[in-house]
Amino acid sequence: MNKAIAKVTHLVRLAAIGTAATSLSLVGAVPPSLAAPAPTCVSTRRSTGRASQTVRVTNDCKTTQRVKVLWAFGFDSACNTLAPGTSFSHTVVGRSPRFDGLKKC
Repeated sequence: MNKAIAKVTHLVRLAAIGTAATSLSLVGAVPPSLAAPAPTCVSTRRSTGRASQTVRVTNDCKTTQRVKVLWAFGFDSACNTLAPGTSFSHTVVGRSPRFDGLKKC
């Protein structure tokens, strides 16, 4: 029985160490709400359909940009890497999401 208790105690300690390490690694993370806005040379065009909204993002900068589309009341896009002159589109379903802009990522 002592070996079983010792093993459980060991596992609990390992779990605590893992949780502490994860917490410390997140201390330097920047929350999405504080991320820098995308440069003005990255343009957007929004279109609204019957049941969806789409934002087309184009990189008119001379350098590669990493941006994501932000929606209030909808799902944000993943981070996208755009070479100069390239575009991507992000669509959300529903009429209630509101386009909240672009952020660097």
